[in-house]
Amino acid sequence: MNLFRRKKPAKIVESHVDVDPANLEASTVEGYLKRGLVYLARGIQDKAEADLRKVLTMNADSVDAHYNLGLIYKKQGKTGEAQSSFKTALEKIRVLEVDEPVRALMVSKLIKWQLTQVSEAG
Repeated sequence: MNLFRRKKPAKIVESHVDVDPANLEASTVEGYLKRGLVYLARGIQDKAEADLRKVLTMNADSVDAHYNLGLIYKKQGKTGEAQSSFKTALEKIRVLEVDEPVRALMVSKLIKWQLTQVSEAG
C-alpha cells in the first residue's frame, strides 16, 4: 500500500482565476500575504510587491514574504535584490524550524535552488 498516494488531487489554496484580489480582506499579515500571492499568480507584480512589503512591516520574519519578493525581483531581472530576498528568507527559515520542521526543510531547499538559479543568471 502506497501511503503517499492521494485519492484526490490536492487542492491548491484557491483557484486564482475565480478570486478577485481587490475583494480580499487585507488587514492582517495573512490577508496581505494571501492577496499578494493572488496578485503574483495573476502577474500583477507591483501590487503583489506592495502587499508583500506590507507583510514585512507587520512581520519582518515572514519567510513567505521574503521568498515571494525574491521571485518578483527574479522575474524583473533584479538579480541583486532577488539574491538578497532569498538570502533573508533562508536566514528567517529558523522561525519555521521549531513549529514546522518539514515545511522548513522543503522551503529551505527551494530557496537554495532559487539562489542557484539567480546566481547562474547573473
